[in-house]
Amino acid sequence: MDGLSADLLNLNSNSSLIIAIFGVCSLVKRLSEKTSTKVQRIDKSPEILRERYARGGITIR
Repeated sequence: MDGLSADLLNLNSNSSLIIAIFGVCSLVKRLSEKTSTKVQRIDKSPEILRERYARGGITIR
């Protein structure tokens, strides 16, 4: 294998690694957004709101 082929092969594997890292990062970001949305929904459920109101955590204006 000549030097150019080795350089291109190395560049290709580095590019694949970078693409894989970005893919994992975007997947983690998407999953964390879904999780935070679920948590917000749970926080606003009637049972939780009643409980927080009873403890004085919520004031109604």
